[in-house]
Amino acid sequence: MSDIGDTYKAFKKERLVGKKQRRRENLAYAEDLFKKMCITYRRCSDIHWKIPFGNIEIEFWPTTGKYGHQKSNAYGRGIYNLLKLINS
Repeated sequence: MSDIGDTYKAFKKERLVGKKQRRRENLAYAEDLFKKMCITYRRCSDIHWKIPFGNIEIEFWPTTGKYGHQKSNAYGRGIYNLLKLINS
């Protein structure tokens, strides 16, 4: 294969490793933050949590930071934006 092809393959592999590492770090950070702030959540899986909020549940994906209301289809991103929503 050409030098450009080899370089691209190496770049793609490094990017994938970095992405997986970043997602693991996001998951651990979300767990620690929720424990510190005493926020209860229910794990549907390792990467999908549900947070009770009033009479609804907010779905949260800690690896990407995406969250949304279960019924309204309104989604947002960022753990700090989620905390603002919960504390409002």
